[in-house]
Amino acid sequence: MRWESAYRTEVQASLAGLHAELPLCAALLNTPLPSVQALAHAVQETARVAEATEVSTT
Repeated sequence: MRWESAYRTEVQASLAGLHAELPLCAALLNTPLPSVQALAHAVQETARVAEATEVSTT
């Protein structure tokens, strides 16, 4: 038995799955990335919220 016929169903299923994901991949590639300034602000805001909501264990 040749490997092509042994794995044909699995390969076809995998390719169909990848094909189904292509629109999502295209959408991600077309999504604009945030600026460095926006990322820095998000990090600062995350740190601020973490400090404000920190629970003391002592």
